[in-house]
Amino acid sequence: MHRNTLTLLIILILTIFGCEEENKEDDFDTLAVMGAEIYGLIEDKSCNDVSDCRSIGFGDKPCGGPWSYLIYSIVNVDTVDLLAKVQSYNDYERELNLKWGAYSDCSFAVPPVLGVVHNACTSVDTLQ
Repeated sequence: MHRNTLTLLIILILTIFGCEEENKEDDFDTLAVMGAEIYGLIEDKSCNDVSDCRSIGFGDKPCGGPWSYLIYSIVNVDTVDLLAKVQSYNDYERELNLKWGAYSDCSFAVPPVLGVVHNACTSVDTLQ
C-alpha cells in the first residue's frame, strides 16, 4: 500500500510539472499570435508626410518599460483598434512575466525618431 501511494504521488507531481510547462508554452504561443496580429495591422507604413507617422511602446520588460517601439502610419491603421490591441498585448505579457518569473536586462528602449523614406514611416535615427 505504501509503495502504491508513493507511485501515485510521483505520477501526480510529474503530471503537475508537465502541465505547467505545457501551459507556459500555450501562454507564450497566445502572446505570439497576438503580436503577429499587431504586426499585420501596421504592415502598410505608407504615408503622405511625417505627420502621419506614430510609434507605440510594444511589450513589457520584466524590469519595466517596453521591449521596443512599433512604427505605424495613421493613414492605414485604425488607431483606436491598434492601441487597444497593443495595450492588451502589453498587459498580457506583464501577467506572463509575473506568472512565470521572467527576467530581462534593464536597458531602456529609446523611442524612435520618426521620418519618411520612400513615402513610408520609418525610424530615421537608425539610417545615419
